[in-house]
Formats: sequence, structure tokens, C-alpha cells
Amino acid sequence: MASISGGGISNAIKSGGTGHMALALLLLLTWSISTGLSPFSGLNVMVSRFAGVSGVQTGLRLNGLHLSILALIGITIISLID
Repeated sequence: MASISGGGISNAIKSGGTGHMALALLLLLTWSISTGLSPFSGLNVMVSRFAGVSGVQTGLRLNGLHLSILALIGITIISLID
């Protein structure tokens, strides 16, 4: 496993064998999941206000199963690309 400290992410990519496309998809996947789960994101604040429920209920309870399935599909696709 490559160390990211010191040399930066580009050296870790070169030595670890992770492709640029796989890393880009992984970063997009984690960003989209964290935005969907966070009760403080703008999207969840707006939906919770319109629905009349708390941000935690909107982010974690209502989006949790959907984002878990999205994570599994995304990780599978990234594994096939890499």
C-alpha cells in the first residue's frame, strides 16, 4: 500500500497502481454520498423544511438505504475499472 504523506497523491497513484479514472470516480462517489447523508447540506435542509421533518431524519433515515445501494454499485464499478 502506498503512503500518501510527503509525495502527494500523484506519487501514491503512480506507485499504488490506482488509475486516474478510478480515483476520480471514487472522489465523486464519496462526495455524493456525504452530501446525501449530511443533515447540514443545502439539499437536505431544503427537503427537511418542505417535508416538515428534521435534517437527521431526511439525511440518514430517508436517504440511507438509497445511498448504501449507490455505494455498493459505485464500488463495484470502480473495482471493474481499476
